[in-house]
Amino acid sequence: MSIFFAYDGSINNDWVARYAIRLASHDEDARLQLLHVNDGTSSPETIKDKIARIEMESSLMGVAFESEILSPGAGVAEALDERIPPGPESLLICGVRVGGRGGGLFSGTITERMMKLGLYSVLALRIVQPGLLGLPGNILVPVSGAVEGFHSGLSILNRLAPDIRELFLLRVMMLSRGHYRQLGDKEAEALRREGAEYLEKMEKELVTAVDLSPDRIEAIARISDDWVKEVLICASRCKSGLILMEVPRKSLKGKFLFGDKTEELLRGTPCDVALYRGIA
Repeated sequence: MSIFFAYDGSINNDWVARYAIRLASHDEDARLQLLHVNDGTSSPETIKDKIARIEMESSLMGVAFESEILSPGAGVAEALDERIPPGPESLLICGVRVGGRGGGLFSGTITERMMKLGLYSVLALRIVQPGLLGLPGNILVPVSGAVEGFHSGLSILNRLAPDIRELFLLRVMMLSRGHYRQLGDKEAEALRREGAEYLEKMEKELVTAVDLSPDRIEAIARISDDWVKEVLICASRCKSGLILMEVPRKSLKGKFLFGDKTEELLRGTPCDVALYRGIA
């Protein structure tokens, strides 16, 4: 797989670089290609020094490093898209906004536009704990039931696997607020059983596809009327360093708003978050 890192010169992207290097280090080619679009927001000298530090860190991890400065042309997203070969063998790693700037952390970003293209896999990171240095230890993976989304995340999990201490699979069985308040014990037990059976299938597939032993995987089924709240509570209880989840495909067809579940998660997360989207 060809791993590309869209680097904008920000401190946040310096932190994202740690994940990019580690993912590349566990790839068969162990190669990272940094792409910087020269849009004039950072001085060439500063960018050169920062890229040199990322190259040094890559070398220490045994990763072959290449960097390329691109002309913005019609725009940053267009420049990146023109450079990255379409297909499942390309993975673009980038960051999300640190602050809202009047909009969402994901909405209106270059990352959102790249994901919407659906031409190659995209992994976008929000770094909350830079001290982890790209080593989250425990990872929480909320699964929604969309099998294609789970499958597209397996290649990323494969590259994270050597550094995973424990992986938690979470299935939240969602109900309306009124239904949740009136939920009886019998129906609750049936829903938990349904969630547990689904997670059991996912766990078996995960063990087969990813280099993780069953003792490093824990399945959790919950019933809730608030998906974001349940994910954040679980992340805290499991002491997760990273939440890894697919961006809901229906969200990419429209616009992200502050009420969007992904946006809420990004704003309230106690740990790093990695959003991914595979080939459409």
